[in-house]
Amino acid sequence: TITKLTSPDGYVGAMRKTWNNSSIVILVNLSDYEEKVVDISAYGNNLRIADTLSVQGSCNLNGNALTMQPYSIVILK
Repeated sequence: TITKLTSPDGYVGAMRKTWNNSSIVILVNLSDYEEKVVDISAYGNNLRIADTLSVQGSCNLNGNALTMQPYSIVILK
């Protein structure tokens, strides 16, 4: 199942994908020029970056602060 999550910003989309009792959180920064910092604590505990896709630069996680580059996708598990 896919569940829409509360987005922290008008440019960041958030969803949870659950399958076989396992879930991931997918965040998408749709801004074409703005880096976004997202507090991921609302999406679960002990989440880590599982994968990223970024057009420019890298995305990183510092505590609960996820820095997303423009046009990037981050998968958290």
